[in-house]
Amino acid sequence: MHPPRDAPLDEEAAEDGVVDPYGAVDPDDEDGDDEDGEGLRPLDDDAGPDETDDDLDDEHLLGEPGAGLVDVVPQGEVPAGWRGVLEAWGPYGEPVTLVHADDPRLLSVAVFDVVANNADRKAGHLLLGRPAAADPASAAARADGPPVHGIDHGLVLHAEGKLRTVLWGWAGEPLPDVELEALDRLRAALRDGLEDELQALLTGREVRALRTRVDRLMRGAVMPQPPEHRSAVPWPVF
Repeated sequence: MHPPRDAPLDEEAAEDGVVDPYGAVDPDDEDGDDEDGEGLRPLDDDAGPDETDDDLDDEHLLGEPGAGLVDVVPQGEVPAGWRGVLEAWGPYGEPVTLVHADDPRLLSVAVFDVVANNADRKAGHLLLGRPAAADPASAAARADGPPVHGIDHGLVLHAEGKLRTVLWGWAGEPLPDVELEALDRLRAALRDGLEDELQALLTGREVRALRTRVDRLMRGAVMPQPPEHRSAVPWPVF
Protein backbone atom coordinates (compact mmCIF):
# COMPACT_ATOMS: atom_id res chain seq x y z
CA MET A 1 0.00 0.00 0.00
CA HIS A 2 3.01 2.30 -0.17
CA PRO A 3 3.92 2.63 -3.88
CA PRO A 4 6.81 4.82 -5.05
CA ARG A 5 6.16 8.54 -4.76
CA ASP A 6 7.47 9.17 -8.26
CA ALA A 7 4.63 7.16 -9.83
CA PRO A 8 3.22 8.86 -12.95
CA LEU A 9 0.43 11.36 -12.38
CA ASP A 10 -2.79 11.71 -14.34
CA GLU A 11 -1.93 13.65 -17.52
CA GLU A 12 -5.43 15.02 -18.09
CA ALA A 13 -5.60 16.22 -14.52
CA ALA A 14 -2.21 17.88 -14.82
CA GLU A 15 -3.40 19.82 -17.86
CA ASP A 16 -6.27 21.27 -15.78
CA GLY A 17 -3.90 22.28 -12.98
CA VAL A 18 -4.98 19.28 -10.91
CA VAL A 19 -2.38 16.74 -9.83
CA ASP A 20 -4.72 14.23 -8.24
CA PRO A 21 -8.15 14.26 -9.92
CA TYR A 22 -9.81 13.66 -6.57
CA GLY A 23 -8.16 16.36 -4.56
CA ALA A 24 -4.83 17.82 -5.61
CA VAL A 25 -4.16 21.17 -7.22
CA ASP A 26 -1.05 22.33 -8.96
CA PRO A 27 1.42 23.47 -6.28
CA ASP A 28 2.78 26.01 -8.81
CA ASP A 29 -0.54 27.87 -8.94
CA GLU A 30 0.42 31.55 -9.07
CA ASP A 31 -2.90 33.29 -8.56
CA GLY A 32 -1.78 34.62 -5.21
CA ASP A 33 -3.50 32.08 -2.97
CA ASP A 34 -1.58 30.39 -0.19
CA GLU A 35 1.51 32.55 -0.47
CA ASP A 36 2.53 31.27 2.92
CA GLY A 37 2.42 27.70 1.58
CA GLU A 38 -0.26 26.63 4.02
CA GLY A 39 -1.92 24.44 1.42
CA LEU A 40 1.33 22.59 0.77
CA ARG A 41 2.18 21.36 4.24
CA PRO A 42 2.66 17.60 4.69
CA LEU A 43 -0.25 15.66 6.10
CA ASP A 44 -0.05 15.50 9.88
CA ASP A 45 -2.17 12.76 11.40
CA ASP A 46 -1.70 14.36 14.80
CA ALA A 47 -3.06 17.72 13.70
CA GLY A 48 -5.79 17.61 16.33
CA PRO A 49 -7.44 15.43 18.97
CA ASP A 50 -9.91 12.72 18.07
CA GLU A 51 -13.29 14.06 19.08
CA THR A 52 -16.80 12.71 18.58
CA ASP A 53 -20.06 14.61 18.40
CA ASP A 54 -21.38 15.06 21.93
CA ASP A 55 -24.86 14.32 20.64
CA LEU A 56 -23.81 10.78 19.66
CA ASP A 57 -23.79 9.37 23.16
CA ASP A 58 -24.10 5.71 24.11
CA GLU A 59 -27.90 5.88 23.96
CA HIS A 60 -27.75 6.54 20.22
CA LEU A 61 -25.07 4.00 19.27
CA LEU A 62 -24.94 0.26 18.70
CA GLY A 63 -21.61 -1.17 19.82
CA GLU A 64 -18.08 0.14 19.50
CA PRO A 65 -16.89 2.45 16.65
CA GLY A 66 -16.64 0.48 13.43
CA ALA A 67 -18.51 -2.54 14.83
CA GLY A 68 -20.70 -4.17 12.20
CA LEU A 69 -19.25 -1.96 9.48
CA VAL A 70 -15.53 -2.78 9.15
CA ASP A 71 -13.75 -5.98 10.16
CA VAL A 72 -10.75 -8.21 9.56
CA VAL A 73 -11.31 -11.81 8.41
CA PRO A 74 -9.03 -14.68 7.35
CA GLN A 75 -7.95 -14.42 3.74
CA GLY A 76 -10.30 -16.23 1.40
CA GLU A 77 -13.19 -16.01 3.84
CA VAL A 78 -14.89 -12.72 2.95
CA PRO A 79 -18.49 -13.25 4.12
CA ALA A 80 -21.54 -12.63 1.96
CA GLY A 81 -22.65 -9.02 2.13
CA TRP A 82 -19.11 -7.72 2.70
CA ARG A 83 -16.43 -6.33 0.39
CA GLY A 84 -12.71 -6.91 0.53
CA VAL A 85 -10.43 -3.87 0.75
CA LEU A 86 -6.88 -5.18 1.10
CA GLU A 87 -4.92 -8.25 2.14
CA ALA A 88 -2.36 -8.08 4.92
CA TRP A 89 -0.78 -10.02 7.79
CA GLY A 90 -2.38 -10.24 11.22
CA PRO A 91 -0.57 -9.71 14.54
CA TYR A 92 0.58 -13.33 14.61
CA GLY A 93 1.64 -13.46 10.97
CA GLU A 94 -1.65 -14.93 9.77
CA PRO A 95 -2.98 -13.78 6.36
CA VAL A 96 -6.05 -11.58 6.76
CA THR A 97 -8.34 -9.38 4.66
CA LEU A 98 -9.71 -5.99 5.66
CA VAL A 99 -13.41 -5.89 4.76
CA HIS A 100 -16.35 -3.54 5.07
CA ALA A 101 -20.10 -4.07 4.83
CA ASP A 102 -21.66 -3.83 1.35
CA ASP A 103 -24.18 -1.28 2.52
CA PRO A 104 -25.64 1.77 0.72
CA ARG A 105 -25.31 3.80 3.91
CA LEU A 106 -21.55 3.19 3.86
CA LEU A 107 -21.41 3.97 0.14
CA SER A 108 -22.88 7.40 0.89
CA VAL A 109 -20.09 7.92 3.41
CA ALA A 110 -17.51 6.80 0.83
CA VAL A 111 -18.87 9.30 -1.71
CA PHE A 112 -18.75 12.04 0.92
CA ASP A 113 -15.14 11.14 1.63
CA VAL A 114 -14.20 11.49 -2.04
CA VAL A 115 -15.87 14.90 -2.25
CA ALA A 116 -14.44 16.10 1.06
CA ASN A 117 -11.00 14.61 0.30
CA ASN A 118 -11.03 12.89 3.69
CA ALA A 119 -7.56 11.85 4.76
CA ASP A 120 -8.60 9.85 7.80
CA ARG A 121 -11.59 7.55 7.26
CA LYS A 122 -10.50 4.80 9.60
CA ALA A 123 -12.92 2.20 10.98
CA GLY A 124 -13.15 3.97 14.31
CA HIS A 125 -14.58 7.03 12.57
CA LEU A 126 -17.73 5.12 11.63
CA LEU A 127 -20.52 4.65 14.15
CA LEU A 128 -23.63 2.52 13.82
CA GLY A 129 -26.56 4.36 15.37
CA ARG A 130 -29.86 3.20 16.75
CA PRO A 131 -32.87 3.53 14.42
CA ALA A 132 -34.49 6.20 16.61
CA ALA A 133 -31.52 8.48 15.94
CA ALA A 134 -32.01 8.42 12.17
CA ASP A 135 -32.28 11.75 10.35
CA PRO A 136 -35.15 11.43 7.83
CA ALA A 137 -33.06 13.38 5.29
CA SER A 138 -30.04 11.10 5.64
CA ALA A 139 -28.96 8.04 3.69
CA ALA A 140 -30.53 5.92 6.45
CA ALA A 141 -33.94 6.96 5.15
CA ARG A 142 -33.08 5.26 1.87
CA ALA A 143 -31.94 1.96 3.39
CA ASP A 144 -33.11 -0.56 5.92
CA GLY A 145 -31.39 -0.66 9.26
CA PRO A 146 -29.95 1.86 11.71
CA PRO A 147 -28.15 5.02 10.54
CA VAL A 148 -24.41 5.23 10.00
CA HIS A 149 -22.59 8.24 11.44
CA GLY A 150 -19.24 9.46 10.14
CA ILE A 151 -17.21 11.37 12.73
CA ASP A 152 -13.89 13.19 13.16
CA HIS A 153 -13.63 15.13 9.91
CA GLY A 154 -10.67 17.28 10.90
CA LEU A 155 -8.50 16.23 7.93
CA VAL A 156 -10.68 17.20 4.98
CA LEU A 157 -10.90 19.69 2.09
CA HIS A 158 -7.17 19.92 1.49
CA ALA A 159 -6.16 21.22 -1.94
CA GLU A 160 -3.83 18.26 -2.50
CA GLY A 161 -5.05 14.69 -2.89
CA LYS A 162 -5.24 13.17 0.60
CA LEU A 163 -8.05 10.60 0.33
CA ARG A 164 -7.27 7.72 2.67
CA THR A 165 -10.06 5.41 3.67
CA VAL A 166 -11.00 1.88 4.63
CA LEU A 167 -14.01 2.08 2.26
CA TRP A 168 -12.35 1.12 -1.04
CA GLY A 169 -14.66 -1.84 -1.69
CA TRP A 170 -16.58 0.01 -4.42
CA ALA A 171 -13.48 1.22 -6.30
CA GLY A 172 -14.13 1.43 -10.04
CA GLU A 173 -17.85 0.68 -9.74
CA PRO A 174 -20.64 2.87 -11.18
CA LEU A 175 -22.33 5.28 -8.81
CA PRO A 176 -26.03 4.63 -8.19
CA ASP A 177 -28.53 7.28 -9.28
CA VAL A 178 -29.24 8.38 -5.71
CA GLU A 179 -25.58 9.37 -5.23
CA LEU A 180 -25.38 11.13 -8.61
CA GLU A 181 -28.49 13.10 -7.71
CA ALA A 182 -26.90 14.16 -4.42
CA LEU A 183 -23.75 15.25 -6.27
CA ASP A 184 -25.84 17.21 -8.75
CA ARG A 185 -27.54 19.05 -5.87
CA LEU A 186 -24.15 19.85 -4.38
CA ARG A 187 -22.81 21.13 -7.70
CA ALA A 188 -25.88 23.35 -8.11
CA ALA A 189 -25.43 24.69 -4.57
CA LEU A 190 -21.78 25.52 -5.28
CA ARG A 191 -22.81 27.47 -8.37
CA ASP A 192 -25.65 29.22 -6.52
CA GLY A 193 -23.55 30.80 -3.81
CA LEU A 194 -22.05 28.05 -1.67
CA GLU A 195 -18.64 28.61 -3.25
CA ASP A 196 -18.76 32.25 -2.20
CA GLU A 197 -19.66 31.27 1.36
CA LEU A 198 -16.80 28.75 1.46
CA GLN A 199 -14.31 31.43 0.39
CA ALA A 200 -14.60 32.84 3.91
CA LEU A 201 -13.54 29.49 5.39
CA LEU A 202 -11.19 27.91 2.82
CA THR A 203 -8.46 29.10 0.49
CA GLY A 204 -9.24 29.68 -3.16
CA ARG A 205 -7.24 26.59 -4.09
CA GLU A 206 -9.22 24.45 -1.67
CA VAL A 207 -12.55 25.69 -3.06
CA ARG A 208 -11.43 25.06 -6.66
CA ALA A 209 -10.24 21.57 -5.71
CA LEU A 210 -13.63 20.83 -4.11
CA ARG A 211 -15.42 21.91 -7.29
CA THR A 212 -13.06 19.80 -9.40
CA ARG A 213 -13.67 16.70 -7.28
CA VAL A 214 -17.43 17.07 -7.64
CA ASP A 215 -17.21 17.68 -11.40
CA ARG A 216 -14.89 14.73 -12.02
CA LEU A 217 -16.90 12.36 -9.86
CA MET A 218 -20.08 13.27 -11.75
CA ARG A 219 -18.41 13.12 -15.17
CA GLY A 220 -16.94 9.68 -14.56
CA ALA A 221 -19.95 8.44 -12.56
CA VAL A 222 -17.76 5.77 -10.94
CA MET A 223 -15.99 5.48 -7.62
CA PRO A 224 -12.27 6.25 -7.89
CA GLN A 225 -9.50 3.69 -7.70
CA PRO A 226 -6.97 3.84 -4.84
CA PRO A 227 -4.05 6.15 -5.68
CA GLU A 228 -0.81 4.52 -6.77
CA HIS A 229 1.59 7.29 -5.77
CA ARG A 230 0.81 7.42 -2.03
CA SER A 231 -0.82 5.47 0.80
CA ALA A 232 -4.52 4.82 0.21
CA VAL A 233 -5.56 3.79 3.75
CA PRO A 234 -5.14 5.56 7.10
CA TRP A 235 -3.03 4.06 9.83
CA PRO A 236 -4.01 2.54 12.08
CA VAL A 237 -7.01 1.33 10.11
CA PHE A 238 -9.09 1.02 13.29
